[in-house]
Parts: sequence; structure tokens; C-alpha cells
Amino acid sequence: GGLVLLLACTNLSSFLLARGTEREKEIALRLAIGAQRGALVRQLLTETMLLALLGGASGLVAARWLLSLLTRYQPPLPVPITLDLGLDVTVLLFTFGISCLAGLLFGLAPALRSTSPDVAPTLKEGMAATRNRRFGLQNGLVAFQMALSVVLLMGGGLFVRSLAAARNADLGFSTRNAGIAWVDLSISGVPAAEQLAMRDELTRRARALPGIDKATSASHIPFLFPASGGFYSIPGADPPVRGTGHNVQREEVDPEFFATMGIPVLTGRSFTNDDRPNTRAVAVVNETAAKRFWPGESPVGRQFSPLGTESTVHIVGVVKDTKVERLREPAKPLFYFPIAQSPDPDLVLVARGPTAPEEITVM
Repeated sequence: GGLVLLLACTNLSSFLLARGTEREKEIALRLAIGAQRGALVRQLLTETMLLALLGGASGLVAARWLLSLLTRYQPPLPVPITLDLGLDVTVLLFTFGISCLAGLLFGLAPALRSTSPDVAPTLKEGMAATRNRRFGLQNGLVAFQMALSVVLLMGGGLFVRSLAAARNADLGFSTRNAGIAWVDLSISGVPAAEQLAMRDELTRRARALPGIDKATSASHIPFLFPASGGFYSIPGADPPVRGTGHNVQREEVDPEFFATMGIPVLTGRSFTNDDRPNTRAVAVVNETAAKRFWPGESPVGRQFSPLGTESTVHIVGVVKDTKVERLREPAKPLFYFPIAQSPDPDLVLVARGPTAPEEITVM
């Protein structure tokens, strides 16, 4: 934004210099008949300030129109987001101040240059001497504009390239034809003893909707609801600091999570409906966790324990890595637990089908 403003101001300053060159004979004549240079500078600055204020007002009108379009767009996020994008007094004062400052800074040099001609040669020869100058402030401004334009073009190209790279990045899961809904069961007033049954019922209803092929529930979703963390004791893997466990991110998911999200199971199995609270505690790990904590061997059948407890968790499968919070983040160890064995009040429903994502979300 600052570079665009600077480019526009430089362009205006170059225009004023060219206009001043055209008026040099007029200004020289006025100086010859007794006009004060200060009065001429004030006149030229007044014209420049008027142009700057008109530009600022036009920018405010354009901003108001664009903001009205922006506020009509509702992104398909699981929670409603309200942004205050109004043009308040602070914005108006800032626009007024930056317009005056730009008009003053970029109008002063052209005004001073235009009011300092050699009166006699200018009246005698017109603008020929001025046009023959190869180097000067105007040429410098043109070179500066070109440099700024190249910088902006390069920045725009890199931005488009980054967008293309982000679009083609391997997230580890599918993002197509999916709708997301989020419910906090505790805030909704559902007792803790009934939350698992409510989660199963809502997931079952989502799967029964027409146009829905798959549906799943989880406590966290990559990027929107990043995984939480926990400390674990892993036999055979020394903790990073003596006396503490390994800090590993975790997610609680239902048996259909990996199939619905399109996360491949590399070895072992996914969760099943038999993984309930009264059965053996199980977990699925991602491939980075498998390589870090059990290098060179399969973790399926291995065990670990949450730090500070005597419970044991058995690993039943390994899945592909996924991005969790950022596109450029390195792969991190991640443990998945069946949500029936590790209940969480946050309920994130993900549904997939052939219909548009916004229609799935409305369902």
C-alpha cells in the first residue's frame, strides 16, 4: 500500500514538473512584472493540495464502495465472524493528514523549481533551454517511478507464485466438496455424561442427509481448529529434557475421520466402533511420530502412556502426515485418539458430498 501511494505521488510530482515546465514563460513574465516568488509558490502549492485532497476524497469513496462489497461476503467458516470495517473519524483524519502531507512533500519541489527560472533567457528563448536538459529532477522522478514499478511487479509476481504454490501444496488431506460445522457441547448445555451420545447422534444425522456421502466428527480440524498438545512417556525414546515427557500434538476423532478427510492409513488399522470407553485404550500415530519415536521399525503394537498416569495406550495404526497449522510448517508428531475414549466438548462435524460446500454447510 505504501509503495503504491509513493508511486502515485511520484507520478503526480512528475506531472506537476512537466506542467511547471509548460508554464515557465508565464511564471517568468509574472516575476518580471513584480510578482513575489513566495506568492507564486503558495499558489502552486494550493493547486497541489487541492489535487491531493480530491485524490484522498476519491480514495475514501472507493474504499467505502469496496468495503460494502466485502462485508456482504460471508466466508464458509464454522463460526460467524463479524469485522468492523467502517470508516470512522480516525480513518478520515488519517486520510486527510496523509493527503495534505503528500501534497506538501511532492508539490514543494515542483513549485520551487517552476518559480526559479532565469527570467531573461526564458522570456527570450521560451522553453527550448529547459527541454534540452537531459538530466534533472524530472528525469530522476521518472527513473524512480520505473524502479518502483519494477519492485511492485516483482512483488505481485511473487505473490501470485506463492498463491499457486499454496494451492498446489500437499496438505495430507482432501479439501474438496466438504462442509464444516462447529458446536461447543458444554456451552450448549449438554451434560458431560450425554456428550458422547449427542456427538454420535449428530454425526449419524449428518450421514443420513441427502447429498452427503461421508461425515465424521472430531475435536480439532487442521488450520481451523489446530490440534492440542499433551505430554507422554514413550518406552525406548528418551525425553528431550530429563524428568519430562514428550510434548506431542493430539486429536480426538471418530472411526470415519481418516476416510472422510482422505488421510491414508499406511500400516495397521483405523479406529472402529468397538473402540469404546470400556475397551483397551488405542491410538493411531502419524508417520513423523513413527519415524521419530520408533525409527526403523513399525510402531503398531507398541505402547506409550500419558505422563503422570499409569494407563497404557496401544498403537493400532500409522497414517500419513498432514499440515496442522501452517502451509510451510515442518511435519510434526501427531497422536490420534478415538473420541469415544477421550471425549472433548468441542464437536467439529465434517461432511462430504457431490453438492457445493456452502450447500453442505447449510444442511
